Amino acid sequence: MRNKLATLTAVLATGVLAGLGMGALVLGDDETRTVEMESTINQASAELEVSDDGAILVAHHLPPPPDGRSYMVWTVPPGAAPEPTSALFTPRSDGSVTAAIPDVDGVDAVLVNTEPSGGSDAPTSEPILTATLT
Repeated sequence: MRNKLATLTAVLATGVLAGLGMGALVLGDDETRTVEMESTINQASAELEVSDDGAILVAHHLPPPPDGRSYMVWTVPPGAAPEPTSALFTPRSDGSVTAAIPDVDGVDAVLVNTEPSGGSDAPTSEPILTATLT
């Protein structure tokens, strides 16, 4: 009985350790780097937390966009015009924002400007936040 219990304990411990190892393998060591964004709004600050899965834009002290507009995120591939993303947002009442940007792989820059609510196919205003990723 004692041998069976010891064997069962060893098997369970091995399974748990293997599961933890597989979890690390599946999740990987996704390194995140932080890129400060330049802001044309004096009180506003922002950064991108860039990882293999995309990026998270974290901003503070952004004023509300003008009526009928929202903030929009654009990516800039090498040597190309800005491309729209699905990231449209309005800051919280304290001016804070957290927005996901799904794919920044191979992108030279990330821009944020104001666009008509619902977004645009091409930028209609100058960027207020800019991050250089190269």
